[in-house]
Amino acid sequence: SVPAYDQLPHATLAGGIVINKKQRVISANYVLDLSRFTRDTKGLTGSSKITGTRTHLLPSISTYWVSDYSFIKPKISLPTTHYQLNDTPSNITQSNTRVIPQLEIDSGLLFERPLSSGYRQTLEPRLYYAYAPYQQQDDIVIFDSSINSKPFYQPNRFNAYDRIGDTNRVTIGLDSQFLNSKGWQKAKLSMTQIHYLSDRKVQLSSSSASNTETFSPIYGHMSYQFTPYWSSSLNVDWSPKSGDVEATSANMKYQVNNNKIIDIKYTEVLNSTQQGEVSLIWPIAPQWTLVAKHKEDLRNRQLQDEIFGIEYANCCWKSRLVSRNWLVDQEKGMQNGVFFELTLKGLGGSNKQLTSGNQV
Repeated sequence: SVPAYDQLPHATLAGGIVINKKQRVISANYVLDLSRFTRDTKGLTGSSKITGTRTHLLPSISTYWVSDYSFIKPKISLPTTHYQLNDTPSNITQSNTRVIPQLEIDSGLLFERPLSSGYRQTLEPRLYYAYAPYQQQDDIVIFDSSINSKPFYQPNRFNAYDRIGDTNRVTIGLDSQFLNSKGWQKAKLSMTQIHYLSDRKVQLSSSSASNTETFSPIYGHMSYQFTPYWSSSLNVDWSPKSGDVEATSANMKYQVNNNKIIDIKYTEVLNSTQQGEVSLIWPIAPQWTLVAKHKEDLRNRQLQDEIFGIEYANCCWKSRLVSRNWLVDQEKGMQNGVFFELTLKGLGGSNKQLTSGNQV
């Protein structure tokens, strides 16, 4: 089996300026991400032995036209990624720089009407266009990229930076909010669908065929706020092509503040997974908080992830000590460990293993 990558060090820097304040607001921004990927390569061969550094720079320039009932926000980005790699096979370039432009145009309208009891209902159609040209990327390593199955209002259909997907698509969305007299959202309904204007050639694997679908499933969302503390949500992915509900997720949450949360989730994917998850963040004493999570595969009755620990926080820093058991995969089985996380408030954290993980 191939061990996961360690992402050490990992640093991110972001900033920007406003170029023209008097006539039209034009914003120029950048995000710089530096990551070094390492792992134990003993006994590995081919592309599994690759380690190295990835530097990703994302400069962008944008503007907007906004009124009380509409908005248009165009944006041009130029994601630039440089790799400096070790132990590369012949099909992977050791030192490589990729530059691909991206265009986004986001637009929307806002309608509203009064209802009884002081409530207002909004109707918010939204139209988003994204374009990026095709560029062959099979000679670029994949450290942590994966497919983003729902890139509604994002230009890249891949997570992370190892792949910049060619795209020419339109996202159509419709939201409706129910607001009380103070502007507090009582309920929200939304539907979203992506329409593809061309095939998508860039894939995670060079052996994968292009995506040729012309439209995505219709993604429905509903949320309801029972009280200021109790809320619920439901997401349904429906395929117009097959007529099947491809995925469902439901959530019930009790939240008083950031350290008093009970969260219950259920997710199901057609002919695949069926999972339940319960998580808890609860104060047990001044500055001390209990942290726990239990995630299980309900269909196979198998534990997926379990966390139990305590957290201490004061004005300047926060620490967390937890015991964690998680399923690596069916071959490796369960793995357990004790983790310590330290966060200096306002500066960032030293470890992400307790959440999504700093191993990829």
